[in-house]
Amino acid sequence: MTYEITPKEKKLAIMVIVAFIVTSGLLPTNMTGNIFIFNSIGQINISRTIPNNNVNETTMNINIESATVQVFFTNGLENLAIINFTIDRTKYEQYGDPIVNYTNDVININYNCAEIMIYLSNNIKYNINANISAGTFTINYSNNAKIGNINTHISAGTIVYYLDNITRFTNNVTTNLIVDSGVIYVTALKPSSVGTKITALVDTGEIELNSTGYSYSVNTATTKIGQSLDYSSATYKLDIMAYCKMGRITLFLR
Repeated sequence: MTYEITPKEKKLAIMVIVAFIVTSGLLPTNMTGNIFIFNSIGQINISRTIPNNNVNETTMNINIESATVQVFFTNGLENLAIINFTIDRTKYEQYGDPIVNYTNDVININYNCAEIMIYLSNNIKYNINANISAGTFTINYSNNAKIGNINTHISAGTIVYYLDNITRFTNNVTTNLIVDSGVIYVTALKPSSVGTKITALVDTGEIELNSTGYSYSVNTATTKIGQSLDYSSATYKLDIMAYCKMGRITLFLR
């Protein structure tokens, strides 16, 4: 007589096996106790959450060898930051867990190779320093986000910078975007209370410019230096410096 296992019994058996693995410590867990899951294409998803300690301003340092990093500002986020990593299994086995810590109002993120999604509160001002050897860094100032200073350097890759016209300024802001080899995209739709100064330089390559309401003291194929017409009288000032040693810079300024 042959006994066939029912779907319900099969599900129960799997649950028992998983429970044994977790309680035995054979399956790693993250800071909040969630199970690390390898998906069908051999990637691991890891999440780090940093609680909000009632700060109004903080600094974030991002140091990654090879990565795609995306930064978003979220309306109503109660945490200081939620950082999601997607890591190839072979890279995870080689380098282990990503390093995320928060001390003295400074967030530090360090890893070798991953896709990283960073969700920040739109009510906190973040001063961001990002250093990536190869990859892409995207920052999206939307959802009425507060803006802080940015210093970003990528050896080989792309920087995408977006600022909408309801971004909140509480003081003057400087933004430095540097790529050794690659592309820089800047879209700045400044609020009415903000004057913007742009300095864009390419050693080898070109600059594509689409701007309205700006005047330029230098406007060549490889150098654009200008400012919005209301820069001198504006309540707050945004100074953007984009430098690409070899590649292209694309500017869309309003």
